[in-house]
Amino acid sequence: MTAALAYGQDNVDAGEVASAAVNAAVDALKGGAGAGGCCPSACPSFQPQLCCQECPKLCLTPPDQSPAPAVKALDDECKKIELTWEGSTSCAPLKSTQIQCLGADGTWYAMPSVGPLASKLEVNHDLLASPPFNLAGGHQVYCQVRSSSKWGWGVWSPSNDAFDFPDCSPPTLPPPPAEPEEELELPCACNKSCKMFGCGGCCGKQGGKESFWGKVANTGCCATGACPCGKPEPVPALHAAAQKHEHKYCHVDKSPKFVKKTKWVTKTVKGKTTVLVPQKKKVIVTEMVKKTLHVPDVVYGPQEVITKRKVMKPIQRKISKPVTKTRTVQKAVTTYRDEAYDTFETVNKQNTRRVKKIKMVPRTVDTQELTWDEETKTVTKSRWVNKPQMVSRLVEAAAGCSCYQSKCDCLGQPGCGCCYPACACAPKDEKMYESVSVMSSQQVEEPYQETIVVRKPRVITRQQTIQVPEEYWATETVDEPEVKAVQRTRRVPVVTYTPQTETYVDYEITTVPDTEEVEEEVKSFVNVPSSVMTAVEVEEPKEMQKEIIEQIAVVKPVDLQIKVPITIVERLPEPPCHWHTLVHSHGVVAGQTHSHTEDHDHN
Repeated sequence: MTAALAYGQDNVDAGEVASAAVNAAVDALKGGAGAGGCCPSACPSFQPQLCCQECPKLCLTPPDQSPAPAVKALDDECKKIELTWEGSTSCAPLKSTQIQCLGADGTWYAMPSVGPLASKLEVNHDLLASPPFNLAGGHQVYCQVRSSSKWGWGVWSPSNDAFDFPDCSPPTLPPPPAEPEEELELPCACNKSCKMFGCGGCCGKQGGKESFWGKVANTGCCATGACPCGKPEPVPALHAAAQKHEHKYCHVDKSPKFVKKTKWVTKTVKGKTTVLVPQKKKVIVTEMVKKTLHVPDVVYGPQEVITKRKVMKPIQRKISKPVTKTRTVQKAVTTYRDEAYDTFETVNKQNTRRVKKIKMVPRTVDTQELTWDEETKTVTKSRWVNKPQMVSRLVEAAAGCSCYQSKCDCLGQPGCGCCYPACACAPKDEKMYESVSVMSSQQVEEPYQETIVVRKPRVITRQQTIQVPEEYWATETVDEPEVKAVQRTRRVPVVTYTPQTETYVDYEITTVPDTEEVEEEVKSFVNVPSSVMTAVEVEEPKEMQKEIIEQIAVVKPVDLQIKVPITIVERLPEPPCHWHTLVHSHGVVAGQTHSHTEDHDHN
């Protein structure tokens, strides 16, 4: 029931899913017909050269139900438990994953959060043993898993197989058995100092009457008359306490005794559950409708074509051949001779002169700068605010009722002509005869104080060192150019020619046989594609209005059977009898014999 409630609360509305499905289908069809090149059906057999791709599948459902998780203990020291599960299958990326486990009170509680792609969770024993789970040793651990995507939460998975929660309480040891107390027996010794008198019976116990000391003691006792020594033994004098004897009997306490007990009974309470109710709804769906289209097709037929091919043809090719020859040429020989000539050249002459120069010298001057002083000032400003106020107005008179007055002086008096019932068209409500107050808002000017910062300019004087130009005279030496006539010598080349024989290479043209690649026309028949129009039956999407039945989650009251504790009073059964001892006497006199009946008991 908890899983059904959770699914009903977290699942998305079926109407929103249907609307999203229509929009996604339209977008997919628009995208496929445009840039994506998506074919609404498989590629026809007569178009093998065209590229078609399958349309993308629409994702409109939440993640599938995950298989049941597994629970196992990681150690034998009551420390950790591991939960493992398989991820839910989803056509959209997973956003989150939830885990819940059953508590001791029969309610599902959430476990620590995990990532959307997680497949295991390690928890401490203390988490399940503490609130709200409150699991103890011997309880069964049951857990469920579900995942969500952009289309909502999936269904809770089946719970895991029963896993016994380990008992981590320390073992209790039974108390050691009580050892029986041994009765101490006082030592009894037959010493020489008391053998004459028997040593309080010790010598008799050790030696008996037949022993020497036993006979001596018996002879002494007979001589004194303390022992009967063959005479009948008289009835001994009984002690006063020995004249009484006791009886034991089993006593039963029959007084009624009661005890309070806690009993678990089944009680019917009102609860809520989420059920799926079928409901008819009109939605717009996209269906594929068959349509005949004329599309271009390619037909192959024979056609004569003229092609060109290359063949080798024999020709006579002219080539050049190198030949070595001899010839006489005039060779130039260059010699040099010295020749004098006149020229002019420039020489520098040093001269001293006075020139004026400028240098930068530091100087301290007073400069003025502008600074700002800040001052805090409080000014009074005003603003317009909306303030509510109650405006009183009188109730208007009913239309066409001349006898009705909103302020009737005789209201409530018998026979009053300005109110109901004497004035039949007047209102019956007493509030119609009173003025009413109407809440309205009005803008008013409200003064308020504001602190502002005012900046005031101020001129300050500071000393600053600057560089100032200064003129001075200096003596410098300069080079002055001067032109003079000089005589120089130069080498002049002289060329003479002498005959000389040399060998050179010349080229002669000769003819040799060769082959040349030429093109010639060849006629052949080939299959040429031609375009024709072919009628093809295709399916195209079309929006249609249909009536569907969707399951709507509805919360309904139900009767729940729960276990509740009650306190009852029960009468205890009669306990077994217990023994009592009664001491009494039958008038026994010392020195006299007495008898007992068969039903008499001295125990």
